[in-house]
Amino acid sequence: MIRKLTFRLTLYMFFSRETLNPSDQAIESITTSINSLWIDSKNLEDDSISDKIEAEKKDLLLQLGRIMNMDVEEGEKNPLNIIIPAYETLWRVVLRCFLEIRFRASVEQRQNYRDTAIKFFREPHPTNFIVEKNESPSFAAIIKEALRLYPPTKRIYRLIDGETIRIEVEKIQRDPTTWGLDSTEFKPSRWQSLEPNQSNYLPFGAGKFQCPAQHEVAPMMIAVLISVLINQIGDGYVISEDFDSGPLSGERDAFADLELMVREAHSTEVFGRNSAEFSLVYYVASDQCLETWLSTICQISLSKKQKKIIMIEISILHGDNSSPEVSNRRSRL
Repeated sequence: MIRKLTFRLTLYMFFSRETLNPSDQAIESITTSINSLWIDSKNLEDDSISDKIEAEKKDLLLQLGRIMNMDVEEGEKNPLNIIIPAYETLWRVVLRCFLEIRFRASVEQRQNYRDTAIKFFREPHPTNFIVEKNESPSFAAIIKEALRLYPPTKRIYRLIDGETIRIEVEKIQRDPTTWGLDSTEFKPSRWQSLEPNQSNYLPFGAGKFQCPAQHEVAPMMIAVLISVLINQIGDGYVISEDFDSGPLSGERDAFADLELMVREAHSTEVFGRNSAEFSLVYYVASDQCLETWLSTICQISLSKKQKKIIMIEISILHGDNSSPEVSNRRSRL
């Protein structure tokens, strides 16, 4: 669900939403192919894997061409050059942040996080992104903590003077020397006492290779997705498994079988046969809300070069124009 929502949002960020409205089935197939290719790319030493990758790449380009109504080929104009960096840096962070604040936090924390997310959802303004309420962390702190504990890229490689340098981003951002003995805990409140620009905070890289969206645009995009999910998925929802203490798994397929279910009001069997049937649909934002989100993010100060790179257009639309009728017991997260 979250992969599909993030992919759809990515399409509408960088391409015309007037001509793009792919079905959920098409997006599911494309995101599954991207995930499979990513995993297979780690085993390039195996010749059979290389052949498989080439076949999967061709199929992926065909699928993408069908939803974009164009011939898609490898090269500089390949839409995947834009789609994959944006989509890949978003969906895994969004999923883990959502699980942390919606299902892993204490009852009191969960309510505070929900209040913060809903306020931003209703009034998506930079002020509501950074404001703290009743000593609760801001939405910005929640997003920063998600990016700290679950960085989009675990490690960065650089070739300097013929030598490959590896920067262990995840390890650096969980180092207790910098972040304290609770460094492996999801704790947004830590940012209330930290310097805004931590030198050991590297989710978007460092130096001249930093992501141009690092300061406001990317965190705000994550905030939009999280606020939509929190607004739509209320107290009646549960997930199909409990988690051990410590950070959530960072593996790409760690939550492939995780299911979201709705609890029937009179049911005592949360995960049993009495789970009510439901259909989780994408929130269809009003035109006014979309315009507010768009104007909010586009007001962020960017250089001309960055503005050319980051073409932001916010739109949360439902999957495939189907009516939101109750149809399934559960939905894959």
